[in-house]
Amino acid sequence: MKLKILLLVAAAWAASGRVTVAVEQAKVRKTKGFFSAPVATVVYQDVLEAGAPEDGWVPVNVRGKKGWLHQSALGSKGGKLKGAWDGSDEAAQDEVTLAGKGFNADVEKSYRSGDAGDYAAVDAMEKRRLSEAQLLAFMKNGKTLPREAR
Repeated sequence: MKLKILLLVAAAWAASGRVTVAVEQAKVRKTKGFFSAPVATVVYQDVLEAGAPEDGWVPVNVRGKKGWLHQSALGSKGGKLKGAWDGSDEAAQDEVTLAGKGFNADVEKSYRSGDAGDYAAVDAMEKRRLSEAQLLAFMKNGKTLPREAR
């Protein structure tokens, strides 16, 4: 009986498809939750085996490690994943990524013309990294912790 259930779960997982990471970097979590323990890190354009989404989270397999990745970090490759970029619209993957950083054609044009300065400040901000402990301390101090982290 246990083997039958295991086979059914494995078949459902495999049938769901593959997804592509659409953000610079993301943590795969042990359970569904932004503050759940990380089990792996994925980067832009990694292709992962994925199961069916649940509550905005997608079960993924990363180099043999299983965990959950928030759907907002994903695009799909192959099968359709509701709410994820699948290449079927007019936007290119690079444009989707830039839009996530607040850029669009008008902003880029302004930067290129020199009216908005240079990219040094943007580059400096992208290099800043906070540990999860630092982020949690900041949110706790500002009384903005989500329920899952309390």
